[in-house]
Amino acid sequence: MTTHHSLMHPSENISDYELLTVVVPVYNREHLVANTLDSIISGAVRYLHLVIVDNNSTDNTLQVLQEWKKEHENLSWLKTTVVTEKTPGAAAARNRGLREVLTPWVMFFDSDDTMTQGHIPAIINHISETSSAQLLTWQIRIHLLGGEVIQTKPLSADTLTSQLIHCPLATQNYAVRTDLIRAVGAWDDSILRWDDWELGVRLQLANPEIESVTTSGVDIFRQEDSMTGTSYFSKRGEWEKAIDKVSRLVRESDLKTDHKSALLFAADYRRTLLAAEYYRENHKKEAAALLKNATAHYSFRKKILLKWAFHHTRRGFRGAWTILKTLSLV
Repeated sequence: MTTHHSLMHPSENISDYELLTVVVPVYNREHLVANTLDSIISGAVRYLHLVIVDNNSTDNTLQVLQEWKKEHENLSWLKTTVVTEKTPGAAAARNRGLREVLTPWVMFFDSDDTMTQGHIPAIINHISETSSAQLLTWQIRIHLLGGEVIQTKPLSADTLTSQLIHCPLATQNYAVRTDLIRAVGAWDDSILRWDDWELGVRLQLANPEIESVTTSGVDIFRQEDSMTGTSYFSKRGEWEKAIDKVSRLVRESDLKTDHKSALLFAADYRRTLLAAEYYRENHKKEAAALLKNATAHYSFRKKILLKWAFHHTRRGFRGAWTILKTLSLV
């Protein structure tokens, strides 16, 4: 195993921490977080560093975390670090946790989701066997509020377009080399919504070598007080900030002009779907303004495609991009 001296404190030895750290930000999850932490360590077979960041919780979360750490102190293969971060937002908490990472690989996990027993071993085994990959990805299951379960899409050959449309590099979908995530600037804590979507774009613009892990060992459970919750419009402006930054990143990249144009269209497609969600929440005036913004700079044909996607989505249907792609329209 290659030793990454830049990731270590002078008094530390990388062999003490093996390969992987899992960072978990927590805010007001006193009744859920212990179950999440138990699931993370349930299948561990090699040394694991677990960094848990309390993000200024107002309930008893911090006490629960400290008690959980104490209860598991006798596990010789587990190192648990509990820290706090006062700046609100999961991105700020993840960055605080990232500062504690000494291992060459890191992954992030949310405090209300779970892993199956084989998930961590599969990742660590893959890390042990890879010599050049900088990013490992896998698919996950999402349990929606209405009870429906969907599985995320894998990265396609055009990884950047895949990220813009489907966000396969969401928070729980990947592990990354620590030096890479630090090199691209880590999490942008000024972005409070779709921060993982934006970070995934920056990671891919760095052109890393990506490998897939055959595991679907993550279950995400939508909560009414989660990042999206039940309302998009209540966080109006925050979603748009992420889209605006991604569009700027694409424009300022060294990608070829045609590729840039395709990616900017994909970003405006996402803006169009957001407008459709505003419409569905009965904010029709604001939806129309956002749709106008999304379609303003396109030809008649592309305007029609985006407007069709808007109406398809506002009626409650999904998969507009897949339909357009199947028809070879995008």
